[in-house]
Amino acid sequence: MREAMAHMPEIDASAPPPLAGAAEQTLAHSRETLGQRAFRSLVASKIAMVSLFVLFFLIILALFAPWIVPHPPHEMSLTNRRLFPAFSETGRSNPSYLLGTDGLGRDILSRLIYGARMTLIVAFSSVALGGFIGVMAGLLAGYFGKWADAIIMRLADLQLAFPSLLLGLVAMALLGSGVVELVIVIALTQWAVYARVIRSEVLKVKQLEFVQGARALGAGKWRIIFRHVFPNTVASMLVVASFSLAIAIYYEAALSFFGLGVPPAIPTWGNMLADARDIIFRDFYAPLWPGIAITVTVLAFNLLGDWLRDFFDVRI
Repeated sequence: MREAMAHMPEIDASAPPPLAGAAEQTLAHSRETLGQRAFRSLVASKIAMVSLFVLFFLIILALFAPWIVPHPPHEMSLTNRRLFPAFSETGRSNPSYLLGTDGLGRDILSRLIYGARMTLIVAFSSVALGGFIGVMAGLLAGYFGKWADAIIMRLADLQLAFPSLLLGLVAMALLGSGVVELVIVIALTQWAVYARVIRSEVLKVKQLEFVQGARALGAGKWRIIFRHVFPNTVASMLVVASFSLAIAIYYEAALSFFGLGVPPAIPTWGNMLADARDIIFRDFYAPLWPGIAITVTVLAFNLLGDWLRDFFDVRI
């Protein structure tokens, strides 16, 4: 017995219990704020970080476009028409036109930067308007139910029954081209998605104990909706908004390409594609750059939306 006890390892009384480290780590994670957890998750996701950097870079270009562009976007030069990119080894090129010029001698790089400004303005404005309409409709349909739910959801089903792009083409053909008209049309093609998602969230939240407690304490309906129910739908709203921004950029480019979006005098990526369709087989680089800009921006918004969906998903 004494020999067995002599071979037993000594226990350090000052050492923490085996589960103390895990418990402290769990407690530290529980004390993190939402912003700290989002930052930690964002850093861990390399794809989301790259997407956020791309979008931040585009926003900086759009904000400081007048001081960044090498040439005025509307400046035409008939002697410099259809120049190849400066780094091209074939064809005519000019070092002052890094990405070449279009059929009217306008600098493609300058128009690309200014196009980011108008494209993002249309995208953010339409998503803000469509999100406001859809969120309000979803809150009313989910909380009040009955006839309000029936009317709002049938309107949403009717809107979703038609292809959004086709509906936008018909609406723009009736209203005419213009920035304000384009923002309204894109917003009206997206509100139904917000309404259905927010309605489903409200149906779950309004059955929880804290909402029933607020109702029992005499809180009014509108106070319950905006003070207790709406904050619990913000996560779903942000996820839908991130994907809606990508769709809005695509719609702006498509409608402008058909001549039904932003007026041709305003440089946008869709208008640049429309201007280059007549020379696409002779000068492939003219539609290449706006096409890459649209693809990269839409992909960045979609990847950022995937990260937001995973971050707010409690099952993950």
